[in-house]
Amino acid sequence: MDGPDPSSIKLNSSISVGEGNSLTVDCTVDCNPPCDYSWTLGDNQITTSPLLNLTDINRNQDGNVYNCTATNTALLETINGQDASSIKFGSSISVDEGNNLTVDGTAYCNPPCDYSWTLGDNQITTRPLLNLTDISRNQDGNVYNCTVTNSAIPKSISEQFILTVHYDPDRMSALSAGAISGIAIAVVLAVAIPTVRILYKRKIKKKAEDVQNESNN
Repeated sequence: MDGPDPSSIKLNSSISVGEGNSLTVDCTVDCNPPCDYSWTLGDNQITTSPLLNLTDINRNQDGNVYNCTATNTALLETINGQDASSIKFGSSISVDEGNNLTVDGTAYCNPPCDYSWTLGDNQITTRPLLNLTDISRNQDGNVYNCTVTNSAIPKSISEQFILTVHYDPDRMSALSAGAISGIAIAVVLAVAIPTVRILYKRKIKKKAEDVQNESNN
């Protein structure tokens, strides 16, 4: 996508012609896609063709100033295709552990831009909205990057933020202590139960020996 290129316009700033003659002036410029044209005299539009045709010219037209405007509307619509200032998230975002977070990376684009949210080399979503759910302390310090691309130009911009996760270390300590106590109780029970059974078997065996001795006597 390029143009219009003023250097490709081949008309002079002043043109002379004899009264009663005709004149054709070409305002064609290099444009991709093709440009729109407007030939004007003062505030009046004469034609939307790149060619200005003047016929049977008379002395009343002497000194007239004719203006040609070439416009690439596609370029005008997309040149400001993504405006970084229209992305409204900060460089650092804080959230409590267990909560959810939605970050909007939408930028002004015409035509609509393509989006890519990434974490490191991993793409998370191709939508402008990044949704993080049930956030954990393992995500603390993660850097999330949003890249916005207008393929019509083409041009890309990127914005990123660092995630800070707030959590309660005392809660983690209490959970850890409870887990250790549970393990200790389980170990004690695992050791104690076989011991009781062994003692019980020994008592039964001894009682049986006592009964046998009494019978012999």
